[in-house]
Amino acid sequence: MKVLILTEGGKSIGAGHLARCSALYQACEEKGANVELVINGDDSVSFLLNGMKYQLFNWLKAKQRLAMMLADADCVIIDSYLASRSLFNKISGAVAGRVIMIDDLNRLAYPAGIVVNPSIYGHQLKYPKNKKITYLLSKDYVILRKPFWSVPAKKIKRNARNILIILGGGFQGDFLRRIIKYLSVNFPSFTYHVVAPDFHDQGDLDLDINFYTGLSAWQMRGLMLKCDFSISAGGQTLYELVRVGVPVIAICLAENQLTGLRFFHRLGAIAYAGWINENRFWHRLGRSFEKFLSYKERRGLVKQQKLLIDGQGAKRLAKVGFTLKQRS
Repeated sequence: MKVLILTEGGKSIGAGHLARCSALYQACEEKGANVELVINGDDSVSFLLNGMKYQLFNWLKAKQRLAMMLADADCVIIDSYLASRSLFNKISGAVAGRVIMIDDLNRLAYPAGIVVNPSIYGHQLKYPKNKKITYLLSKDYVILRKPFWSVPAKKIKRNARNILIILGGGFQGDFLRRIIKYLSVNFPSFTYHVVAPDFHDQGDLDLDINFYTGLSAWQMRGLMLKCDFSISAGGQTLYELVRVGVPVIAICLAENQLTGLRFFHRLGAIAYAGWINENRFWHRLGRSFEKFLSYKERRGLVKQQKLLIDGQGAKRLAKVGFTLKQRS
């Protein structure tokens, strides 16, 4: 079975889509499929693709090259915020509806195929009824990378010491410096672990801080298991943190993160500091930090997290892909 995965990722886009697609790649490959990734982006994401077969080009525009690849595909998976409705229609038509379309926000009126919302809130969105579309919208389809399919029990320490900061590939620089400066003034007696591509600027701050870049999924899981709580944005990494059982102070950095953050917060699975430009953001960040110094607070939050994500979403979707092949 030949599976083609179309997605995007890079310095300006971030790597959330690609993280999900690498998980789907691994799940399909584990079932014996011949899988290939096609990525609209740049080579800054290549560290995520070790051992994977992929091509890096703008498949949104290189239509003839894409058409040649579609002709050989038994199933196509698309995870893109940039692809237009007309392009989705063409791809679905080219593979007779054997297409799995990843959607977070009910973004488009999709063509024949399977629409997957890999979030904890997908069932809340009002997708249009369409007899040609199968919707998979529950938390059972949250897509995580292979190291997060099965995770060891995380020890919750009574005294928090190690704090993880991870804001995603597209939101570094000035805001991260502001976060670090705030922590150095208000919470200087902790060890900070900052995952940030191309960012190593500690400046003159007297702070115990470690910077990381280019971490593999296994290394990321190890760092999450080490840290007592985290400051994170609302992208794909948030789901990995919740799966591992890391208490999260979440920050909204983009409109498309807002629904998920609010839903996690309502379920009692994260602390939410709000938008970075809100007047009370720094107050809420500090209050949440102080709250997470409590062993009881962290333990209670992790208990809620364990109810949400079982890590098997990628495997379930790989199984769905093989069902599409059998229909053809």
